[in-house]
Amino acid sequence: MDRSKKLQDLLVLIAEVAWELGYAGADEVLELLRRSGGELRVDAEAPRIASQIRQAKILAEGEDSADFVEYLHRELLRIGRRESLKAKGPSEPSEASTAAARCDYVDVNGVKTYYEAHGSGDVVLVLHGGLTPIELLRAQMMALSSQHTVIAPERPGHGRTPDVSGPITYESMVDHTAGFMRALGLDAAHIVGWSDGGIIGLFLAARRPAIVKSVAAISAPYNYDGNTPEFLELIRQETAETFHAQAVEVYRALSPDGPEHWPVIFDKMKAMTLTPWGLTSDELSGIRAPTLICAAETDIVTHEQCLEMHRLIEDSQLCILPGTTHLMPLEEAELLNPILMRFLQGACSRADST
Repeated sequence: MDRSKKLQDLLVLIAEVAWELGYAGADEVLELLRRSGGELRVDAEAPRIASQIRQAKILAEGEDSADFVEYLHRELLRIGRRESLKAKGPSEPSEASTAAARCDYVDVNGVKTYYEAHGSGDVVLVLHGGLTPIELLRAQMMALSSQHTVIAPERPGHGRTPDVSGPITYESMVDHTAGFMRALGLDAAHIVGWSDGGIIGLFLAARRPAIVKSVAAISAPYNYDGNTPEFLELIRQETAETFHAQAVEVYRALSPDGPEHWPVIFDKMKAMTLTPWGLTSDELSGIRAPTLICAAETDIVTHEQCLEMHRLIEDSQLCILPGTTHLMPLEEAELLNPILMRFLQGACSRADST
Protein backbone atom coordinates (compact mmCIF):
# COMPACT_ATOMS: atom_id res chain seq x y z
CA MET A 1 0.00 0.00 0.00
CA ASP A 2 1.49 3.37 -1.00
CA ARG A 3 1.98 6.02 1.70
CA SER A 4 -0.67 8.45 0.40
CA LYS A 5 -3.35 5.74 0.36
CA LYS A 6 -2.30 4.60 3.82
CA LEU A 7 -2.61 8.14 5.16
CA GLN A 8 -6.06 8.50 3.62
CA ASP A 9 -7.22 5.29 5.28
CA LEU A 10 -5.77 6.33 8.62
CA LEU A 11 -7.55 9.69 8.42
CA VAL A 12 -10.85 7.94 7.76
CA LEU A 13 -10.35 5.64 10.75
CA ILE A 14 -9.30 8.47 13.04
CA ALA A 15 -12.33 10.52 12.01
CA GLU A 16 -14.63 7.59 12.75
CA VAL A 17 -13.08 7.22 16.19
CA ALA A 18 -13.51 10.95 16.77
CA TRP A 19 -17.16 10.73 15.74
CA GLU A 20 -17.90 7.84 18.07
CA LEU A 21 -16.25 9.65 20.99
CA GLY A 22 -18.29 12.77 20.35
CA TYR A 23 -15.00 14.65 20.09
CA ALA A 24 -15.63 16.44 16.83
CA GLY A 25 -18.66 18.21 15.41
CA ALA A 26 -20.31 16.77 12.33
CA ASP A 27 -19.03 19.50 10.02
CA GLU A 28 -15.50 19.10 11.35
CA VAL A 29 -15.42 15.33 10.82
CA LEU A 30 -16.93 15.54 7.36
CA GLU A 31 -14.42 18.23 6.37
CA LEU A 32 -11.57 15.99 7.51
CA LEU A 33 -12.97 13.15 5.46
CA ARG A 34 -13.53 15.36 2.43
CA ARG A 35 -9.82 16.18 2.49
CA SER A 36 -8.89 12.52 2.90
CA GLY A 37 -11.19 11.33 0.11
CA GLY A 38 -12.88 8.80 2.40
CA GLU A 39 -16.43 8.10 3.46
CA LEU A 40 -17.92 8.12 6.95
CA ARG A 41 -20.63 5.75 8.11
CA VAL A 42 -22.79 7.71 10.56
CA ASP A 43 -25.67 5.32 10.97
CA ALA A 44 -26.38 2.93 13.82
CA GLU A 45 -23.95 0.38 12.36
CA ALA A 46 -20.91 2.64 12.80
CA PRO A 47 -17.84 0.51 13.62
CA ARG A 48 -16.75 0.28 17.23
CA ILE A 49 -13.60 1.98 18.45
CA ALA A 50 -11.61 -1.19 19.17
CA SER A 51 -12.28 -2.52 15.71
CA GLN A 52 -11.13 0.74 14.15
CA ILE A 53 -7.87 0.76 16.04
CA ARG A 54 -7.15 -2.86 15.10
CA GLN A 55 -7.71 -2.03 11.45
CA ALA A 56 -5.57 1.08 11.73
CA LYS A 57 -2.70 -0.97 13.12
CA ILE A 58 -2.96 -3.37 10.21
CA LEU A 59 -3.02 -0.51 7.72
CA ALA A 60 -0.11 1.27 9.37
CA GLU A 61 2.28 -1.63 8.64
CA GLY A 62 5.17 0.16 10.35
CA GLU A 63 5.93 0.61 14.03
CA ASP A 64 6.03 4.43 13.84
CA SER A 65 2.65 4.72 12.13
CA ALA A 66 1.08 2.25 14.55
CA ASP A 67 2.40 4.26 17.47
CA PHE A 68 0.94 7.38 15.88
CA VAL A 69 -2.54 5.85 15.64
CA GLU A 70 -2.34 4.55 19.23
CA TYR A 71 -1.32 8.02 20.36
CA LEU A 72 -4.23 9.72 18.56
CA HIS A 73 -6.65 7.22 20.02
CA ARG A 74 -5.28 7.78 23.50
CA GLU A 75 -5.54 11.56 23.11
CA LEU A 76 -9.12 11.36 21.88
CA LEU A 77 -10.05 9.20 24.84
CA ARG A 78 -8.32 11.53 27.25
CA ILE A 79 -9.62 14.88 26.03
CA GLY A 80 -12.94 13.79 24.50
CA ARG A 81 -16.26 13.79 26.31
CA ARG A 82 -15.34 10.65 28.21
CA GLU A 83 -17.65 10.96 31.22
CA SER A 84 -20.62 11.79 29.03
CA LEU A 85 -19.99 8.71 26.93
CA LYS A 86 -19.80 6.48 30.00
CA ALA A 87 -23.25 7.62 31.02
CA LYS A 88 -25.02 7.79 27.67
CA GLY A 89 -22.89 5.94 25.16
CA PRO A 90 -21.86 7.34 21.76
CA SER A 91 -24.30 9.80 20.25
CA GLU A 92 -24.43 12.42 17.57
CA PRO A 93 -22.68 15.69 18.43
CA SER A 94 -24.90 18.23 20.14
CA GLU A 95 -26.46 21.13 18.26
CA ALA A 96 -24.19 23.49 20.19
CA SER A 97 -21.08 21.74 18.90
CA THR A 98 -22.12 21.91 15.25
CA ALA A 99 -24.26 25.01 14.83
CA ALA A 100 -21.37 27.49 14.65
CA ALA A 101 -18.78 25.16 13.10
CA ARG A 102 -17.49 26.46 9.79
CA CYS A 103 -14.60 25.54 7.50
CA ASP A 104 -14.00 28.20 4.89
CA TYR A 105 -11.54 30.32 2.94
CA VAL A 106 -11.11 34.08 2.89
CA ASP A 107 -8.95 36.27 0.67
CA VAL A 108 -6.15 37.92 2.65
CA ASN A 109 -4.13 40.26 0.46
CA GLY A 110 -4.57 37.89 -2.47
CA VAL A 111 -3.90 34.69 -0.48
CA LYS A 112 -6.71 32.13 -0.28
CA THR A 113 -6.54 31.55 3.47
CA TYR A 114 -8.14 28.55 5.15
CA TYR A 115 -9.77 28.91 8.55
CA GLU A 116 -12.20 27.22 10.91
CA ALA A 117 -14.68 28.80 13.29
CA HIS A 118 -16.33 27.07 16.23
CA GLY A 119 -18.62 28.05 19.09
CA SER A 120 -20.02 31.42 20.11
CA GLY A 121 -19.11 34.27 22.43
CA ASP A 122 -16.08 36.53 22.63
CA VAL A 123 -13.75 35.97 19.69
CA VAL A 124 -10.55 34.03 20.39
CA LEU A 125 -8.04 33.76 17.56
CA VAL A 126 -6.06 30.49 17.83
CA LEU A 127 -2.71 30.59 16.02
CA HIS A 128 -0.82 27.40 15.15
CA GLY A 129 2.93 26.79 15.30
CA GLY A 130 5.51 26.58 12.56
CA LEU A 131 5.31 23.73 10.02
CA THR A 132 2.07 22.49 11.59
CA PRO A 133 -1.60 22.91 10.61
CA ILE A 134 -4.36 23.87 13.05
CA GLU A 135 -4.99 20.19 13.82
CA LEU A 136 -2.22 20.21 16.42
CA LEU A 137 -4.27 22.70 18.47
CA ARG A 138 -7.55 20.86 17.98
CA ALA A 139 -7.90 20.06 21.69
CA GLN A 140 -7.54 23.74 22.61
CA MET A 141 -9.94 24.84 19.86
CA MET A 142 -12.65 22.46 21.04
CA ALA A 143 -12.22 23.29 24.72
CA LEU A 144 -12.24 27.05 24.20
CA SER A 145 -15.21 26.91 21.80
CA SER A 146 -17.44 25.80 24.69
CA GLN A 147 -17.37 29.42 25.90
CA HIS A 148 -15.99 31.48 23.01
CA THR A 149 -16.07 31.92 19.27
CA VAL A 150 -12.82 30.25 18.27
CA ILE A 151 -11.38 31.21 14.89
CA ALA A 152 -8.27 29.39 13.70
CA PRO A 153 -6.59 30.47 10.43
CA GLU A 154 -3.72 28.75 8.64
CA ARG A 155 -0.90 31.00 7.49
CA PRO A 156 0.71 30.90 4.02
CA GLY A 157 2.61 27.68 3.44
CA HIS A 158 0.84 25.88 6.29
CA GLY A 159 -2.03 23.42 6.22
CA ARG A 160 -4.49 24.22 3.45
CA THR A 161 -3.24 27.77 2.75
CA PRO A 162 -0.84 28.07 -0.23
CA ASP A 163 2.66 29.44 0.05
CA VAL A 164 3.56 32.86 -1.33
CA SER A 165 6.63 33.95 -3.24
CA GLY A 166 9.61 35.22 -1.31
CA PRO A 167 10.85 34.55 2.22
CA ILE A 168 8.66 34.04 5.27
CA THR A 169 9.39 36.31 8.23
CA TYR A 170 7.74 36.96 11.55
CA GLU A 171 6.76 40.38 10.23
CA SER A 172 5.08 38.84 7.17
CA MET A 173 3.18 36.38 9.36
CA VAL A 174 2.06 39.22 11.64
CA ASP A 175 0.90 41.20 8.60
CA HIS A 176 -1.04 38.21 7.31
CA THR A 177 -2.73 37.63 10.68
CA ALA A 178 -3.75 41.27 10.97
CA GLY A 179 -4.98 41.13 7.36
CA PHE A 180 -6.99 38.01 8.18
CA MET A 181 -8.73 39.85 11.01
CA ARG A 182 -9.58 42.75 8.69
CA ALA A 183 -10.90 40.34 6.06
CA LEU A 184 -13.31 38.85 8.60
CA GLY A 185 -14.27 42.26 9.95
CA LEU A 186 -12.72 41.63 13.37
CA ASP A 187 -11.84 44.90 15.10
CA ALA A 188 -10.08 43.10 17.96
CA ALA A 189 -9.76 39.62 19.46
CA HIS A 190 -8.23 37.61 22.26
CA ILE A 191 -5.26 35.64 20.93
CA VAL A 192 -4.05 32.18 21.93
CA GLY A 193 -0.91 31.16 20.08
CA TRP A 194 1.53 28.28 20.36
CA SER A 195 5.19 28.51 19.32
CA ASP A 196 5.30 30.71 16.18
CA GLY A 197 1.64 31.50 16.82
CA GLY A 198 2.51 32.77 20.30
CA ILE A 199 5.33 34.89 18.87
CA ILE A 200 2.85 36.42 16.41
CA GLY A 201 0.53 37.16 19.32
CA LEU A 202 3.29 39.01 21.17
CA PHE A 203 4.20 41.00 18.04
CA LEU A 204 0.57 42.01 17.55
CA ALA A 205 0.15 43.01 21.20
CA ALA A 206 3.32 45.13 21.05
CA ARG A 207 2.97 46.70 17.60
CA ARG A 208 -0.77 46.63 16.88
CA PRO A 209 -2.30 46.93 20.36
CA ALA A 210 -5.68 48.19 19.14
CA ILE A 211 -6.59 44.78 17.71
CA VAL A 212 -5.48 42.66 20.70
CA LYS A 213 -7.71 42.26 23.76
CA SER A 214 -5.42 39.73 25.44
CA VAL A 215 -2.69 37.29 24.44
CA ALA A 216 -1.78 33.82 25.68
CA ALA A 217 1.70 33.06 24.36
CA ILE A 218 2.51 29.36 24.73
CA SER A 219 6.12 28.21 24.26
CA ALA A 220 7.01 31.49 22.57
CA PRO A 221 10.19 33.59 22.94
CA TYR A 222 10.01 37.27 22.07
CA ASN A 223 13.31 37.33 20.19
CA TYR A 224 15.97 35.08 18.70
CA ASP A 225 18.01 35.03 21.91
CA GLY A 226 15.12 33.49 23.80
CA ASN A 227 15.47 30.19 21.93
CA THR A 228 17.37 27.50 23.78
CA PRO A 229 20.80 26.66 22.32
CA GLU A 230 19.68 23.03 21.97
CA PHE A 231 16.71 24.02 19.81
CA LEU A 232 18.78 26.26 17.55
CA GLU A 233 21.38 23.54 17.07
CA LEU A 234 18.65 21.03 16.24
CA ILE A 235 17.23 23.35 13.58
CA ARG A 236 20.69 23.90 12.10
CA GLN A 237 21.11 20.16 11.65
CA GLU A 238 17.59 19.41 10.38
CA THR A 239 16.88 19.02 6.67
CA ALA A 240 13.70 18.54 4.69
CA GLU A 241 14.65 14.86 4.45
CA THR A 242 15.32 14.32 8.18
CA PHE A 243 12.43 16.33 9.63
CA HIS A 244 9.72 14.51 11.59
CA ALA A 245 8.13 12.03 9.16
CA GLN A 246 4.58 12.42 10.46
CA ALA A 247 4.70 16.20 10.12
CA VAL A 248 5.95 15.81 6.55
CA GLU A 249 3.14 13.38 5.71
CA VAL A 250 0.52 15.75 7.09
CA TYR A 251 1.96 18.65 5.09
CA ARG A 252 1.97 16.61 1.88
CA ALA A 253 -1.60 15.45 2.47
CA LEU A 254 -3.01 18.94 3.08
CA SER A 255 -0.93 21.46 1.13
CA PRO A 256 -2.52 22.92 -2.02
CA ASP A 257 1.05 23.44 -3.29
CA GLY A 258 1.51 19.69 -3.60
CA PRO A 259 3.85 17.29 -1.80
CA GLU A 260 6.84 18.36 -3.87
CA HIS A 261 6.72 21.83 -2.25
CA TRP A 262 7.73 20.50 1.17
CA PRO A 263 11.49 21.20 0.81
CA VAL A 264 10.70 24.79 -0.24
CA ILE A 265 8.56 25.62 2.79
CA PHE A 266 10.94 23.79 5.13
CA ASP A 267 13.92 25.82 3.90
CA LYS A 268 11.95 29.06 4.24
CA MET A 269 10.96 28.32 7.84
CA LYS A 270 14.46 27.16 8.75
CA ALA A 271 15.95 30.38 7.38
CA MET A 272 13.41 32.45 9.31
CA THR A 273 14.14 30.67 12.58
CA LEU A 274 17.92 31.01 12.27
CA THR A 275 17.92 34.67 11.21
CA PRO A 276 18.03 37.05 14.22
CA TRP A 277 14.58 38.51 14.79
CA GLY A 278 12.42 39.85 17.56
CA LEU A 279 10.86 42.56 19.65
CA THR A 280 12.90 44.88 21.83
CA SER A 281 12.56 44.92 25.61
CA ASP A 282 11.06 48.42 25.32
CA GLU A 283 8.40 47.13 22.92
CA LEU A 284 7.61 44.26 25.25
CA SER A 285 7.28 46.56 28.28
CA GLY A 286 4.81 48.63 26.26
CA ILE A 287 2.31 45.76 26.00
CA ARG A 288 -0.85 46.71 27.90
CA ALA A 289 -3.11 43.78 27.03
CA PRO A 290 -3.49 41.06 29.68
CA THR A 291 -0.82 38.49 28.84
CA LEU A 292 -0.30 34.86 29.78
CA ILE A 293 3.24 33.55 29.35
CA CYS A 294 3.11 29.78 29.37
CA ALA A 295 5.98 27.37 28.81
CA ALA A 296 6.82 23.72 29.30
CA GLU A 297 9.45 22.40 31.66
CA THR A 298 11.44 21.30 28.61
CA ASP A 299 10.79 23.80 25.84
CA ILE A 300 12.32 25.77 22.98
CA VAL A 301 12.11 29.02 24.97
CA THR A 302 14.40 29.55 27.95
CA HIS A 303 12.86 29.92 31.37
CA GLU A 304 15.07 32.95 31.89
CA GLN A 305 13.36 34.75 29.04
CA CYS A 306 9.93 33.71 30.33
CA LEU A 307 10.78 35.38 33.63
CA GLU A 308 12.06 38.44 31.77
CA MET A 309 8.79 38.72 29.82
CA HIS A 310 6.81 38.42 33.03
CA ARG A 311 8.82 41.24 34.59
CA LEU A 312 8.61 43.49 31.52
CA ILE A 313 4.89 43.09 30.75
CA GLU A 314 3.03 44.86 33.53
CA ASP A 315 -0.25 42.93 33.26
CA SER A 316 1.12 39.41 32.84
CA GLN A 317 0.87 35.98 34.36
CA LEU A 318 3.57 33.30 34.18
CA CYS A 319 3.04 29.56 34.09
CA ILE A 320 5.67 26.83 33.70
CA LEU A 321 4.02 23.42 33.49
CA PRO A 322 6.13 20.72 35.19
CA GLY A 323 6.89 17.47 33.42
CA THR A 324 5.89 18.82 30.00
CA THR A 325 7.58 19.44 26.64
CA HIS A 326 7.11 21.81 23.72
CA LEU A 327 4.31 19.53 22.50
CA MET A 328 2.17 20.10 25.58
CA PRO A 329 -0.89 21.25 23.55
CA LEU A 330 -1.01 17.64 22.30
CA GLU A 331 0.54 15.78 25.21
CA GLU A 332 -0.92 17.64 28.19
CA ALA A 333 -4.17 19.21 27.01
CA GLU A 334 -5.89 18.35 30.29
CA LEU A 335 -3.34 20.53 32.11
CA LEU A 336 -3.07 23.36 29.59
CA ASN A 337 -6.72 23.87 28.64
CA PRO A 338 -8.05 24.83 32.12
CA ILE A 339 -5.24 27.39 32.44
CA LEU A 340 -6.21 28.95 29.12
CA MET A 341 -9.90 28.90 30.05
CA ARG A 342 -9.27 30.64 33.36
CA PHE A 343 -7.04 33.28 31.79
CA LEU A 344 -9.56 34.04 29.06
CA GLN A 345 -12.43 34.19 31.53
CA GLY A 346 -10.62 36.93 33.43
CA ALA A 347 -9.51 38.75 30.30
CA CYS A 348 -13.02 38.71 28.82
CA SER A 349 -14.56 39.95 32.06
CA ARG A 350 -12.13 42.85 32.18
CA ALA A 351 -12.72 43.69 28.52
CA ASP A 352 -16.48 43.75 29.08
CA SER A 353 -16.15 46.12 32.03
CA THR A 354 -14.14 48.74 30.11
